[in-house]
Amino acid sequence: MPLLFNRDIRPHRVDSPPTPEATCLTQPHKVYASKAPNMPKYVKFMKYLVAICLINSVVDQYSVNAEMKRTEFAGFLEGIGFREQELQQAKGKKFISELPRGVGWASFGGGTNTFIKGSGLADNPQSNLIVMQSYKDPKWEGLAPKLTEDDAFLSSPDNGFITYRMSAPHVIMNMRENLLDTFDSLEYFVRVTAIKDNEPEILECATDVINRCRIKFFRSYTPVLYYMSPSVVFYDAVAQFTFDPKSTTNTIADL
Repeated sequence: MPLLFNRDIRPHRVDSPPTPEATCLTQPHKVYASKAPNMPKYVKFMKYLVAICLINSVVDQYSVNAEMKRTEFAGFLEGIGFREQELQQAKGKKFISELPRGVGWASFGGGTNTFIKGSGLADNPQSNLIVMQSYKDPKWEGLAPKLTEDDAFLSSPDNGFITYRMSAPHVIMNMRENLLDTFDSLEYFVRVTAIKDNEPEILECATDVINRCRIKFFRSYTPVLYYMSPSVVFYDAVAQFTFDPKSTTNTIADL
């Protein structure tokens, strides 16, 4: 004989199945224990469905948290600036600070001391690869020479900067120097690929401050050496050099 369970879960016998008015649709506190063969399969399916929904919810939440964490700790560059340590006492107004506002007067001969400031740099200075890109002729994009041991020694990624002695443009682009003779200026934008745990992370300036990651090379700021006398020298010999400093005297005071 079927059983009818009331709210206090004490079974009592009834002589006939409950009427529709006594079912759970109209009286939720009463449940008629049907023995229909398809009920266990339905219940099992519902359990699976609930479990799948819970798993998907957990996975989605994990993905959201991971994306938020990635965004929160994503690296970026503040910019590139001059770092003329040898001329600290001879700086003019254009070098009054070492804020990363871009490098506007670099020599075609290379050797400009710069520093790159940002967040998310690799702990090993030489694991930060310098990428340079030119949007003007000659259009080019590629890796610049790696940081030297001197660069690495003067760098401090923990404090958010690396130092980099800029190479000449033809060295950066790995081409013959005379191919650039027709250019009076070249412009590049700098970004850093930080290799951390064998995974690369690209660090670059935000679009609204992209010029802070710009470096310009000018012929007019490239001193030219004409000759040295004598051509053969020895220890303690006195040599004379004739060169044109070009516009470098306009940027460094008391040179």
